Amino acid sequence: MVLANEMCTALDSGIEFHVFDHRNAAAEFLRISREGCLDGLDLMVGPMRQSLIPVMDSLANQKKIPVMNVLTQGYVKGTSDRFFSQQAGLEAIAQNGFAFMREKAAGNRAGIIYGTERTDSILAETYRRICLENGKEVVLFRKVGKNSAANLSRYIAESGLDSVSHLFVPNNENMVRLQLLSAYGVIQGKFPVLISGKWLEASNAELDEYAGLPFYFINPDLPWQEGEVRKSRESNFIARWGNPPGWPAWKGFDLVMMLSRLWYSHSKEQFSFEGDLPSPVFGKYRYEKGIPENQFTPVYKVEQSGIERLSP
Repeated sequence: MVLANEMCTALDSGIEFHVFDHRNAAAEFLRISREGCLDGLDLMVGPMRQSLIPVMDSLANQKKIPVMNVLTQGYVKGTSDRFFSQQAGLEAIAQNGFAFMREKAAGNRAGIIYGTERTDSILAETYRRICLENGKEVVLFRKVGKNSAANLSRYIAESGLDSVSHLFVPNNENMVRLQLLSAYGVIQGKFPVLISGKWLEASNAELDEYAGLPFYFINPDLPWQEGEVRKSRESNFIARWGNPPGWPAWKGFDLVMMLSRLWYSHSKEQFSFEGDLPSPVFGKYRYEKGIPENQFTPVYKVEQSGIERLSP
């Protein structure tokens, strides 16, 4: 965020940063607040630890300052109406992903192969609930990590998924990615597959292996911008830290650039995190009244010409 602000400052962004180290301790938050460091701020960003969200949100709400959290995907109970998440919510990913796949597969059968991360399990359970609410039969629901990925062909074959069924894969395990591609070829699969994960960003991903397959990727974290602009930002990042930015760094870039645009076109008192907001890196943010998580969940497909965004 600091580097992005330096780049924006050259364009007269007008953003002034105050950086505080709360040392992952609620007591430090309270000390910072008592010393008046939060007074007069227009936005607070953080914290990185979910356990500290209630403390930060409470302090910010007392001072009527909105909070933007960068990493939280799930709904955080008890937060104020000034709390927002830059990440797309898991409920939004599941709901919008299901709506997209319902158009691709009219049959009543669905399968879910989820990974070992906590968010994978939550997303899988959420998706299963939505399937059942909409009359779908979930014929495959299994956690698959690198140690069980070799069994994917058997799991899928036994499920009975056909060309009008679909498979949902909230999974970031590289071995699952490789085995799913292999299994799909072995069983001569024809059903569409929706993947929630960072498969398109994997360092060893060969994108052409997806071309021609009905594989779709729902990924709000995929940087989506003009090539030259992205190269310029990557170059600045590498020059500073010696390595290319990952998706959290892109979130920092994007948040600063979004604020620069908003505050340039509105007064700080007039703008709000509601409706569709510009996202220079990811395309857009969407905040609905009463829902703190970003609702923008784009779906991509790999074609011979490259990655295309299909929805929205």
